[in-house]
Amino acid sequence: MPGLDIDAGQAAALLLAATVAGVMRGFSGFGAALVLAPVVSIIVGTHVAVPAILLAIFATTVQLFAPAWPHVRWSDQFALSVPGCIGVPAGVLLLLYLDQELMRRAISAITALIALFLLSGWRSSRPPTRSGAASMGALGGVLSGAASIGGPPVIAYLLAGPGSPTQTRATLIYYFAFTQAASLVMFWIGGLMNWEVLVTAALIAPSLVIGTWGGAKLFHLASERVFRLTALTILLLLGVSTLFV
Repeated sequence: MPGLDIDAGQAAALLLAATVAGVMRGFSGFGAALVLAPVVSIIVGTHVAVPAILLAIFATTVQLFAPAWPHVRWSDQFALSVPGCIGVPAGVLLLLYLDQELMRRAISAITALIALFLLSGWRSSRPPTRSGAASMGALGGVLSGAASIGGPPVIAYLLAGPGSPTQTRATLIYYFAFTQAASLVMFWIGGLMNWEVLVTAALIAPSLVIGTWGGAKLFHLASERVFRLTALTILLLLGVSTLFV
């Protein structure tokens, strides 16, 4: 492709991963970056993959914005998003200065570990606190800036609370909106928003948007338990398989 040194097979892998990622994103409010990060990092490298993924996912955030608005738990939202935006610059520094191969393998390992954690069905026996929200939000911001996968700490916090699946999904969508915007600004300041990033984002965004539309439809039709199990199994397989490539 013009501006991107990949072959047809790699392009097909990116499009397939983007479609699966979009379905997960539309259904659950999270998971797109977890699917995309290991695959895209192998094909184009982490310095291109991380900003390109967040740029493409930001389009789906806008896509989900209006329907999610009535269901957001704003007390949780502000407690998570402000520390999350503060944590983003630290993550971008890690992306800029750590070895790319180390970052790629770390993304794969984190993806597999997160999938195992969520598959376990663990929930905290303690009620969530504001200090817990701040720490999980900030950690999510660091992971977002470093690897585009900032959702899991926030998911763990929200799953421990009293919110319904609809409220959790909506709150995640808005948390991502704030931290993704902060990450994109920091990527631009750090000189990471180059032509290769823009072309990669343009390649995966249409499939991501279409998959998100389909996933949002499934949210109202499919069994959450079955989809969650399938999605997390895919994440686990992706993380393990890309770790040793």
